[in-house]
Amino acid sequence: SLGSSLAHAAQPKARAPSRPRCPSHRGSHLMCLGLSPSIRGACLARIPRLDELNLAAECGDVGRAEVLFAELVSATSAKSTLLCNTVLKACANGGDVGRAAAWYARMRGQRVRENEKTFGKLIEAGAKGGDAEAASDWFASMVLEFEPSSVAMSTLVDASAQAGDMAGASTWLQRMEAMRIHLTEFAFGSMINACAKAGQADQAVEWICRMEAAQLAPNLIALSSVIDAFAKAGRGDDAAEWLGKMESAGIQPDVVSYSAVIDAYARAGKARSAAEWFGMLEAASMKPNAITYTSVIAACGRVGHPRKAVSWLARMKEAGFEPSCASHNGVIDVYARAGRAGEAVEWLGEMEAARVAPDAASFTGAVAACARAGRAAEAAGLIARMDAASLQPNVATYNSVLSAHSKAGLPDGAAAWLEQMRAVCLLPGVISFISVVGACAWAARAEEAIGWLDKMEDARLRPNVLSYTSAIEALGRASPGDLERAEGLLGRMIGSRVQPDGVLAAKVARLWGPGLAGRLPGVRPGRGRAKVEADLERRLGRAARPVEQLGMSPKRASRRAMLTNPHKP
Repeated sequence: SLGSSLAHAAQPKARAPSRPRCPSHRGSHLMCLGLSPSIRGACLARIPRLDELNLAAECGDVGRAEVLFAELVSATSAKSTLLCNTVLKACANGGDVGRAAAWYARMRGQRVRENEKTFGKLIEAGAKGGDAEAASDWFASMVLEFEPSSVAMSTLVDASAQAGDMAGASTWLQRMEAMRIHLTEFAFGSMINACAKAGQADQAVEWICRMEAAQLAPNLIALSSVIDAFAKAGRGDDAAEWLGKMESAGIQPDVVSYSAVIDAYARAGKARSAAEWFGMLEAASMKPNAITYTSVIAACGRVGHPRKAVSWLARMKEAGFEPSCASHNGVIDVYARAGRAGEAVEWLGEMEAARVAPDAASFTGAVAACARAGRAAEAAGLIARMDAASLQPNVATYNSVLSAHSKAGLPDGAAAWLEQMRAVCLLPGVISFISVVGACAWAARAEEAIGWLDKMEDARLRPNVLSYTSAIEALGRASPGDLERAEGLLGRMIGSRVQPDGVLAAKVARLWGPGLAGRLPGVRPGRGRAKVEADLERRLGRAARPVEQLGMSPKRASRRAMLTNPHKP
């Protein structure tokens, strides 16, 4: 077990006498130490080939390293720990856990002596390959023969942190302290970086404090990770504060640090602050990179400024950067948020003209734009284009298509798309079913709307208040005088412990009178009709827009105006 291995490691071991250093060694990274005389001479005579093997290992090119290993072995007629460890280094840098294990078995089978570096590379392979359990197993084997090192245990911390096992990573750090093994910046940096990837900014700060308590000064990478953690959390002011702390500590922020602050303000939808920090980056004589420009474009998207987003994309091109797919997606997103479906779809053509292949996010953004405008046919056409491009729509894509059919009042189309969603093994959620119920409501098909509530429950999904509101709307349009069925549907909702809200109460009051609405529990009285109708519009994602943007017929637009105008009877 690992516990017994650690206990064994704590006992003093008799160390083998060290081999003399090769007299011809001149500080080369090849380290001739440990080779037999025949191999040592061949190594020194063939240093260019050994350099090539080491370069392949640095790049993680396992296949190339294996070929070079075979060539060197055939030339020297012998294998060495150095050569095998170099191939293991390639496996480690490539994160190839399986090949690393195979090479270790080969070393054992051919009686090639392993050393601490052998196990170090095996542990590193597990860490970089995302297999923390394999890394732990290799460490357990290592401590049976060698003293555990700070490098090996720091790699174990990194392996657990990269796998998202923060508790396991913390445990390895505690073991390092208990065994009086030197804590390293790399170990703490792995914890901070893992917190940053998860957007856990406060935890990242806590690890910085623990790092300082261990008398280790946070470096550029650690502090940049903290800033990145605040960026992912959308906490721009905190990210900016930590960049100031970096400067106060005498560490010069780099482009990555500034870009993280810009990204933080972008995620918070503060386009002006993002642009200001972009200017500060340039004032610090730093050159923005493609990620910096993309963050500012995204910030413009979140505040609904299409013209500014396009302007920043043009600035990006002028600076010599070719906009990536993510940069173009920011422009599509801003058009989608503004409800400008035509321009969002046209931008897909702009991407193709610029030889940038749209990805699934590009099409999903354009489909969302069509959904906001209720343009069901165009949304379906974009799905067909995705299939032609061998791109798989995701849940968000299908929900946008369903929303488009809901707003267009096409229940049959919405139902067909929900079944198509299931056919490709995507599970519809509550939002998916609400769109179908909403489509039935617009088409005044009450039986189908209530039936879809049943199907939601069959799918082990709990209908929410918006689901029941849409079903009530369908019932009111199909059978405005059927008070008994309305009472039954409301009773079913209350029996399911779904809390009614003011929007539902206003619908019930308009369709069946204030008496029935007054019997709804927990609803605040006195809300104006215009306010609750506006609330419903927002909940359904149908902000007031011109008729042509909503894709409505004049008759339907007139009906919508009557519903939202408090002065109409």
